[in-house]
Amino acid sequence: MSWLLSTSSFRDPASLQLGSSIRFMEDAGAAKLLTVEALELAITHNEADLTAYKLRKQELGEPLSSFCRGYEFSGSSAGRNIELIYQKAAAAGLKCGLASAVQACFQSGTAVKHVLICSGFFVAHDRAAAPSPGLAAGSCETDGPLGALALLRAFASRGVLVSLFCDAHTGPVIAAGYAAMMDHFVQTDGQMAETLRLFSRCLPLVTDRPVLREDISALQQLLLEAFPGADGQLDSSPARCARLVLNLKNSLQLAWGEGLCEIDCLFAIERLGAPYRNIRGQDKSSQTEPIDCLWPLADLVLPAGLSAQAVAAATAYAAENKIVASTVAVLRRAAGVTPGAVTLGIGDGGNEVGMGRVVLLESMADMRPDGDEFAAMSVNGCYRSCDHLIVATVSNWAGNAFELAAEVLLGPSARVPYLGRLALADLEQKLLKAIMASPFPSAVDGKYPELPDSVDGMSFEACHRPLYDLLVELSRS
Repeated sequence: MSWLLSTSSFRDPASLQLGSSIRFMEDAGAAKLLTVEALELAITHNEADLTAYKLRKQELGEPLSSFCRGYEFSGSSAGRNIELIYQKAAAAGLKCGLASAVQACFQSGTAVKHVLICSGFFVAHDRAAAPSPGLAAGSCETDGPLGALALLRAFASRGVLVSLFCDAHTGPVIAAGYAAMMDHFVQTDGQMAETLRLFSRCLPLVTDRPVLREDISALQQLLLEAFPGADGQLDSSPARCARLVLNLKNSLQLAWGEGLCEIDCLFAIERLGAPYRNIRGQDKSSQTEPIDCLWPLADLVLPAGLSAQAVAAATAYAAENKIVASTVAVLRRAAGVTPGAVTLGIGDGGNEVGMGRVVLLESMADMRPDGDEFAAMSVNGCYRSCDHLIVATVSNWAGNAFELAAEVLLGPSARVPYLGRLALADLEQKLLKAIMASPFPSAVDGKYPELPDSVDGMSFEACHRPLYDLLVELSRS
């Protein structure tokens, strides 16, 4: 009888309908995750890299969507080992995934309310004067600002407040990109323009240098609390961090006024972090405002498999700069950031904020971009970690992949159904031209400052446009 009852229940039309609905939702959810995986593989692997990766995944019995494909200029084609970083991180249980990053920001019940987006990688060159007196001659590189604007659109279109960080060295270029994006939507999509106006702000320039009528007492008090044992010198690394967060709080207040709420999400994209060394291992700390002080230092205990050399260097850095366990929490409070703010990072080389999550592993210690003139990861790998890391051959690509992944996983925004993805390549090219044509110091290619319409040594038309078209195609799948 019990068998008959269970069979009857199983055959009940309502039960069948419910079961079909559950299976459909499960299948749809799995399909979305595979679509997002296709996006992250396109920005990290070329066809040869992906073929080898597919074989490895099959050996492990893990699913990989049939429409995943490599991109001609991704991965080993760029010679920066990003495909190996992606794979070695996954092998260590530290997957650099788009889906988890999107879910951490937008999942129901814990969705973030205010994100600070930081970008801007300073390139010293003689093609332009210094951004302002007392700063180095050079400008912001073209990789980073466009991806930061893509992140901004992803958050603002879903009603999340976005503050776009601008510092003295790279801020003029970031601001030029933001203005060009706003102008674009004013002309093409009034609803998007109004949404961006309501939910985003390009912050006034934030500096870590002494300013007139500086509140010395507030600065010294923060120094003592955040960096026990600091000598109080106002040009020291601890003082620069303290001054920066105080000035950031003022900048946020100027931008938002009474609408200001605490920041509960920190997102860095192509932003140099401690120990502030470029790809050649050269010290760039004097040209980099230390906004990364709001991100956590890499965990030097877990996971297992860390490089002893990297751990020793990171430990020495913390000791030299008087960084203790409570330092980040104190600085966050001073800046108006919640203690448990979710942290994210995007990078393409290993020295960017957030990359400390993976690059201190022993398996990556000797990795370096092609060429003996470039430094190994154990030398210039960033010490700052994050909760969710995304890697890409070009950081801009990851910003757009995040924007599209949010639409895949969450559906079109109720506020703005159109995020510009149908003409994504055209928008990105327009913004690239704007930041490269902005009044000096305009943005330059980080590898070859003399190249026009170029990012990371690759021309837009030949290399970047096909990638954006591929991402849009994959997201529609």
